[in-house]
Amino acid sequence: MAGRNDPCPCGSHKKYKKCCERVIAFSQAEQVKARREREWFMQGKSELVHWFKKHWSDEKHCKWSSHFKELLQLEQDQPIPQHFYVSFAYWLLFDACCMEGERPVDRWIRSFPVPTEQERLIHSFKDLSLSCYEVIDIREERMLFHRLFDGVKIEIHTCQHSTFEKGDLVFTRLIRFGNHYQFVGPYTSFVHEMRGEILVQLEKFNHPDEEHKDYTTRNHVWRVLGYSIQRAKELERIEELVAASEDVLGSVDDSVILDAMEQKEANQKPGLPLKIMQQLEQFFVTCVSPLQKKTQSLYGDSFELLFRFLSDRYGQSFDWKQLDRDTLIHFFTVWYLDHVSTTPTSSKIFLNTMKTFFRWLAAEKISDIYHQFFQPVYLALIRTLPITIEARKWLRINGVTSTQRGQGPPVLTDLYQLAISSSGPVLLVGNKWISVRLSGFPPMWEENRFWIRGSIQKVNAESVFTHIENVYPAVMVEESNSPQPLRYIENSN
Repeated sequence: MAGRNDPCPCGSHKKYKKCCERVIAFSQAEQVKARREREWFMQGKSELVHWFKKHWSDEKHCKWSSHFKELLQLEQDQPIPQHFYVSFAYWLLFDACCMEGERPVDRWIRSFPVPTEQERLIHSFKDLSLSCYEVIDIREERMLFHRLFDGVKIEIHTCQHSTFEKGDLVFTRLIRFGNHYQFVGPYTSFVHEMRGEILVQLEKFNHPDEEHKDYTTRNHVWRVLGYSIQRAKELERIEELVAASEDVLGSVDDSVILDAMEQKEANQKPGLPLKIMQQLEQFFVTCVSPLQKKTQSLYGDSFELLFRFLSDRYGQSFDWKQLDRDTLIHFFTVWYLDHVSTTPTSSKIFLNTMKTFFRWLAAEKISDIYHQFFQPVYLALIRTLPITIEARKWLRINGVTSTQRGQGPPVLTDLYQLAISSSGPVLLVGNKWISVRLSGFPPMWEENRFWIRGSIQKVNAESVFTHIENVYPAVMVEESNSPQPLRYIENSN
């Protein structure tokens, strides 16, 4: 760093103390201020969530979740989709007048004295309502947003959301730390091709009732967001249908397009109890929403799997007490590997996101699954599950011998255990270990065993794989956790 009497590094030939020292000092002070305000914000948001939980009830949750689904044009008879959990939580806190006609954030701010140094930031919580912005300029270090309701222009100094393009419309919340604005919570963006339709919808609500201006404006923003999401889905379906039909038929009948747009998803999930859904939402609000967007997405993917497993297996009767060691092993191995096309890295992310969640359940005194059952399962799988996924890929490429149906010995389809002995790879067939033909194998396998669901042929005292359906880690040695064996298939000869 330059001394105060040294030439300024900027090349002005002035002394550093008479040139850039003050500018740099001011910039550093602004960074410290922004960092301090960001910490205050995170602390304040945590306190707001804690206060909200004390004043909330299941009855209110049912009523206002129904209203949220109405605004976003979601199915009333279905749970709120998992990817809307965080949006729903922010809507309850900052947009919905769900506490005797007031927003929770307004009542919370009045409920305690605000320290003088935090007053501006805490009161800025009141301005965290969802709003719609147009991206009007993008440069390397900044974006210029234009708020459509009042014309205010806001400059955002960040590269985090550089995927935006000029003309895009963004539904989001912004807060100022120091002199810079930053995104808060989830955001939804629409490409500039939809700009005209969205502006028409916004114009309908450009003159709300003055007496209830703030309330009606917040409601209308969410209604326009719901319309825009549904419209984007419709356009995507139409484009896909038109593209497919032009290849085959050359044209598309309007009624066919309408039928495709109105088609409902089959096999709707039965969902989980309201109390469990609230706990999942609470975890996302307190632990996931402060994270970066990419990390939020990883948590979202993991919780989509957890939701599918629990709702399919238990539905509305689920309680955390039903998760024991056997069930967790089945979920993280058999169910996970049967339902997800995954990679070793993705499996580690999945286990670690679930670890964070189960630790949170224990910290909140909701359930002690983490210490009772999850921790030993995690320690057993954090290494063996990624290796199993690598083994599955290797075996499907190098471990299968092509055969023709009707030739050679019978094909046996079942569940087999593979191990590496001192004499090479062996397979447990029935109650007997026999040699299995593999063209080499990775050294790391010597410390692991695998369950393999597939088909083999026995040739003399040796066996060969003719098909491999899936591979599971040998932590599933308990009979209750093993996949059900497939039927015995006799050769036609």
